[in-house]
Amino acid sequence: MSACTPDFDRQPVRFPGWKAALRQSGLPGADLIEYERAIISFLKFCKDRHAPASVVMVRLHLQSRPGHRMALRWFFKAAGWRGPGKAAAAAPAAITPGRTEASPEIRRSRANEPSLAAADLGREPWERDLITAARTAGLLWRTEETYRGWAAYSLRHAAFAIGAQ
Repeated sequence: MSACTPDFDRQPVRFPGWKAALRQSGLPGADLIEYERAIISFLKFCKDRHAPASVVMVRLHLQSRPGHRMALRWFFKAAGWRGPGKAAAAAPAAITPGRTEASPEIRRSRANEPSLAAADLGREPWERDLITAARTAGLLWRTEETYRGWAAYSLRHAAFAIGAQ
């Protein structure tokens, strides 16, 4: 395949044990420190933009930090990430890229997720758009619920202010 598909480029990659894996990688001390700083910089970059680590975010980050390329390449390979059309190698559940049914992360988040969350798609078009954006960004259901509440509050407040004039 010549290019990644847009959906594949946005697939989140999660690697909660990356620091321990990096320390066990056998990299020389100077490289180890450089890789750790680059990965922390990338993860902060993603956090500041409220976006999960993904190929799209790597491309954006590398525009301003091209020296981080090798560290991020290590991060994605060690996380078990494979390009489109390539079979993923068997990886421990803790470092499986994306959210899968077998991952402990999903079991924990689903344990806290109300059973109706999957069926709750909103009532109004703005609410459906907000839900779609929140779920595409990989936000937790509780965060999505909070955003919906604040958006509804803002709309009520704006309607009240307009009606009062």
